This record gives sequence, structure tokens and C-alpha cells, in this order.
Amino acid sequence: MESFVKVLLAVLICSQGLCSQGPEEEPAEDVMERSNLQFSIDLYKESVKKEENVFFSPWSLQTTLGMVYAGAEKTTKSQMQKALSFLNNSNDLIYKGLYQNLISIQNTTNRDISLDAGNRVYVSNDTTLNPKYHDILQNTFQSGASGVNFQNENIYKYINAWVQQKTRGKILELIPNGALGPETKMVLVNAIYFKGHMDD
Repeated sequence: MESFVKVLLAVLICSQGLCSQGPEEEPAEDVMERSNLQFSIDLYKESVKKEENVFFSPWSLQTTLGMVYAGAEKTTKSQMQKALSFLNNSNDLIYKGLYQNLISIQNTTNRDISLDAGNRVYVSNDTTLNPKYHDILQNTFQSGASGVNFQNENIYKYINAWVQQKTRGKILELIPNGALGPETKMVLVNAIYFKGHMDD
């Protein structure tokens, strides 16, 4: 009789939702929200050490460096994971969260603001990307890899034209003349545009 009572009690507890079923996987968007918040705080602490005004987009920095992270391995990857405050060890979850963040910005429907973002990767014609890395760039960051000739002295204008178009003419010269050359193998670019009314 005592055993029956114990079993019955266990069944009642589980039926009330109090029975442990193991940890549920945290949604990717929640993981990246916490990750970006922590990264923002850490970055702000470093930025305010200088006695000057600071303006930056933590999301842009985390996304661009996320493209670098995707191509890193072993010690470099683990160090970048810590620096970027990626709080989950699952690459799939990290990439899914980065993708969902990008899509949420691109699909913003608020009539009171204009918001857009994009990524672009430029690779030297004599460089071949790992196919798996290329797929991550395409599927996670919505960026194909454009083959370019960095020996062309006007290549910076070509990249700046994309940035200018993406920021609706607000950023005209992200890359200055002379910054790129024959030794350049890859350029990763993130652009974000925001326009909205700010209350006094």
C-alpha cells in the first residue's frame, strides 16, 4: 500500500507540471539578445575610458566579427567566442541567432522609423574560400562572397558604393584611398541605416 501511495503521489506531481523533464533549449533569439547586451556593456566600459564622445553600433560590430568568428578554429574561435560574449557553445544556435537578428532588422515594419542592415564580403580573386564557410556567410549573414581585384587602385570606390547605397548616402567613404592593396585578401563589411524621430 505504501508503494502504491508513493507512485500515486509521483504521478500527481508530474501531472501538475512539477516533474523535471530536463532543460529546454533556449530560443536562439533570446540567447543572442543576452549575448549582444553583455557585449554592449563590455564594449561601452572600454570605450568610455577615453575622454571623448563615443558612438557605435554593438550589433554591427558583433555581426561583422561574427563573420570572422565563423571562419576561425580551435583556440582563436574559443577566444573570439568569449570576446564577443557568445553565451552558448552551440555554433548552430549562435548562427541561428545572428541570422534572426539580421532578418528582424531587415523586416522592420514600424512606420515611424527607417531601418535597414546588410553584410558584404569581398574576396581576392586569387583566394578560395572553404565551401562550409561560404555557406555560413550566405545562410547566416545573407552575404555572398564577391571576387574582386585588390590590385585595382579604385577597388575602394566599388566597396564604398555599396556602403553608400545601403546607408542611403549617409556614409560616403568608409574605406579611404590607399587602405587596400595587393596584400589584401578579404574585406568584411557591415552597414546599418537608421532614421527615426527623437523626442525632446
